[in-house]
Amino acid sequence: MSRVTVYFYSDRWVPIKFCFLEKAILLHHKANLEGKEILLFPADLDPNEFSTSFN
Repeated sequence: MSRVTVYFYSDRWVPIKFCFLEKAILLHHKANLEGKEILLFPADLDPNEFSTSFN
């Protein structure tokens, strides 16, 4: 099982939880149903280190 970090964006990427990929996918679907957007990244990747091309 892969461990991932769940992020949301508020002027920068904010990590909110570490969990296994399967649980993170379920969380992502639940957030979408509630009109929220969260993104999943590998645990060793910090999206804040990249350019603003994600914005």
